[in-house]
Amino acid sequence: MQKTCTQCGTDFEVTDNDLKFYDKVSPVIAEQKYQVPPPTHCPKCRNQRRLAWRNERNLYRRNCSLCGKDHVSVYSPDKSYNVLCADCWWSDKWDGLSFGRDIDFSRPFFEQFKELMKIAGLISFFGKNNQNSEYVNQETDDKNCYMNSGGHYNEDCYYCTYSIWGKNNVDCYWVLHSELCYECIHCEKCMDSVGLKDCTSCSNCMFCAECTSCTNCFGCYGLKHKEYHFFNEPIAPEEYKKRIAEIAGSYNRMKLAREKADQHFLKYPHRAARVFHCEHSVGDYLFMLALM
Repeated sequence: MQKTCTQCGTDFEVTDNDLKFYDKVSPVIAEQKYQVPPPTHCPKCRNQRRLAWRNERNLYRRNCSLCGKDHVSVYSPDKSYNVLCADCWWSDKWDGLSFGRDIDFSRPFFEQFKELMKIAGLISFFGKNNQNSEYVNQETDDKNCYMNSGGHYNEDCYYCTYSIWGKNNVDCYWVLHSELCYECIHCEKCMDSVGLKDCTSCSNCMFCAECTSCTNCFGCYGLKHKEYHFFNEPIAPEEYKKRIAEIAGSYNRMKLAREKADQHFLKYPHRAARVFHCEHSVGDYLFMLALM
C-alpha cells in the first residue's frame, strides 16, 4: 500500500506485514474489535511525534498541586495539569483510582484521554536517589550532575543523555562506564577522550570511530589495540604529541580536524548495523546492556 504523509508530503509504503501487525494489535473490547488503521504519517514524522511526547530538557519551576512546594518539573506553570512533586506522587496522600471513569465508546478515545490527563495526578519528573542534582530528568542515583537525561549512577556529569556509570562526562550520548569524555557517542569504558563514536576501551583519543582498546590515537577508524596513530598511520610519540599540541586549544583547528576525520572515515568499509548477541532481531544498536 502506497501512502503520502499528511505532514511532510513524502511517499511511503505500508507493507502487508505492517497491515498484519496492525490487525494483530487491534483491541477487542466487549467482543467488538476496534481495527487499528494504517498510519497517515511517514516513519520519520511518526518518530518525531513519538519524541515530542517525551520532554527531556525543558525544565520549569512550579508548585506541587498537593503540598504547594516549589520544585522542578517538566510541566510549565501555565499548564493546567494536576502535577505533583515526587514526594507526594509516590506517597499515600492521594488515590489514583479516584480519577477513574468509564470509557464512552460514542466519543473518540484520545479526546477522553486528554480530559483524564487534565485531572489525574502527574509526577513532575522522574528521578530518584539523586544528590545535589536537582536539574536532571529520567535519572537515578546521580551526584553533582546537571541537565542529564535518561541515565543512572553518574557523578559530575553535565548535558549527557543515557550516560550510565559515568564520571566527569560532558555532552555525551549513550556512554557506559566512561570517564572524562566530551562529545562522545555510543562508547563504552572510554577515558579522557574527545569526539569518539562507537569506541570501546579507548583512552586519550580524539575524533576516532569504531576503535577498540586504543590509546593516543587521533582521527582513526577501525583500529584495535593501537597506540600513537594519526589518521590510521603510526607515528613516533614525540611527533604525535607535537601534532596534537598544534591542534588542541584552538576551536577552529579542532573543528577542521573533526571535519577532516569525518572525510577520512569514508575511506573504510562501515558496519551495516550494530547488532550484538541478539536473535531474530532487525535494527541498529541492539545489544544486551550490562549496567553493573
